Amino acid sequence: MAAIYPIKWVLYKGYDVGIVTQNENGPCPLIAICNILFLRRHIAVEPGAADVTYDELVEKVRAYVLDMVKRRGEEEDPNTQYAMNETLNLLPSLVAGMDINVKFGSITDCELGAGVCCFDLFGIKLVHGWLPSPDASYYSAVKGMSYNTLVEAVINKNDEVQKPEGDRDAGVVAAGAAAEEFMNESGGQLTYHGLFELTQKMEDDDLCVFFRNNHFSTLTKQHGKLYALLTDVGYQDVRNVVWETLVEIEGDNTLVDGCFQKPRDLGRQQRVFTAAHHVAPEAPPQPSPSHAGASSSAANQEAADAALAAALHQEEQDRAARRQARQQQQQQQQQQQAPPPQTVPVASAYPAAPYQQPPQQRPQQAYPQRHPQQPQQPQAGNMHPQERLMAQYARHPQQPQQQRQAKKPAKEEKKKKKDDGCSVQ
Repeated sequence: MAAIYPIKWVLYKGYDVGIVTQNENGPCPLIAICNILFLRRHIAVEPGAADVTYDELVEKVRAYVLDMVKRRGEEEDPNTQYAMNETLNLLPSLVAGMDINVKFGSITDCELGAGVCCFDLFGIKLVHGWLPSPDASYYSAVKGMSYNTLVEAVINKNDEVQKPEGDRDAGVVAAGAAAEEFMNESGGQLTYHGLFELTQKMEDDDLCVFFRNNHFSTLTKQHGKLYALLTDVGYQDVRNVVWETLVEIEGDNTLVDGCFQKPRDLGRQQRVFTAAHHVAPEAPPQPSPSHAGASSSAANQEAADAALAAALHQEEQDRAARRQARQQQQQQQQQQQAPPPQTVPVASAYPAAPYQQPPQQRPQQAYPQRHPQQPQQPQAGNMHPQERLMAQYARHPQQPQQQRQAKKPAKEEKKKKKDDGCSVQ
């Protein structure tokens, strides 16, 4: 079963960014690389996602590498091809860690290898703070060493001192003694000189992978101070705790929010830590030997640590149960409700005219005219003779045909008498 990593949403540079948190094996290089790519917004998880799987992370990083090489136009470059192939082959193993042989000359000094080339391909600096102080007596002997040669010098020195005093190599013994002294004084693989060099060499807004004690974390510099990204799963639900200052080598640092300001209230997580550390208060001093008092204090500390671990474990179980229930509910909803088909509107070159309702026409009704209008007749004095004739004809329409035929014989008879010389009275 693929590993599942919880997602924590944080505020960075005005954006909500999902980062990967981790509970087992400590911060690994894959998580550190992904978180830097998330903060740079080169890759991203789904908005509102609660977790991401290992396979999804590897696929996102793989797709980013291929796209980056294509955009740079370095697909045919043999060096880029070699680095890309090495990185893609190395991705699945990054979750388990990486062998880094640091050197003590500078914060970026380490032995070249496939792992270091992987960071170079992503454009991410790999830094450390394990540097000897120039004021130390062993500085000249250690500054040119790497971690492997440092361990080898200590082993050779131990073998050399087993020989008779006259047969010992003084140079081997001196180099081994210097290496052993440096290792004893910097057991946490971080020195104040290393912190000073990190602060001086890093630029503001830089995002680097910080290597310490075989752990890989995300480191940035803001306003001249160093901050390490908190990826512990115990802070997943504490949104106002995002970074931790890196100013002390013993771990006495300050928690800050996404704006690199000290939060007013750490919320629920602070109450859990406080309650866990107050479960077993120290017993009042009793007349007992000194070793008994030390044993009682150690027992109280162990009890407090156990209570803290139990509280965090219970919270993690509750959170996992809620996450699983939420995923099951989403699956059931997706099975019950099929998404409706989406219709894509056809694009038009002209804007659609607003819809206008056609005007309603009143039905025509036949109303009788009470006073039909008569055509206006012109005055007789101003009319042409032909017009007067037509007007007269209009006032006296033609008589029926029978009446006209009845008058016709009378006219003919009158004409006949006139022709005969008879006058008609």
